[in-house]
Amino acid sequence: MDIPSFTENLENAINNVEPGTLAAETRFKELPQWDSMAFLCVLAMIDGDYGVELPEAELRACTTVQELYDAVSAKL
Repeated sequence: MDIPSFTENLENAINNVEPGTLAAETRFKELPQWDSMAFLCVLAMIDGDYGVELPEAELRACTTVQELYDAVSAKL
């Protein structure tokens, strides 16, 4: 897993995020598309694509794409 592929998967998991718009420093929870459905879709993406069950509290603690990537990487 690398940050570009993780970012692409994250863009696919959050509805209506244009490909190529997220970067490591993006505060993904500030996106207009971020809502409870996006939250659940991201948890499902992490579980389905990486086999990692990220606790909800850990996802809530992440603010940037890089922080989320690091949280998932630490569990691989």
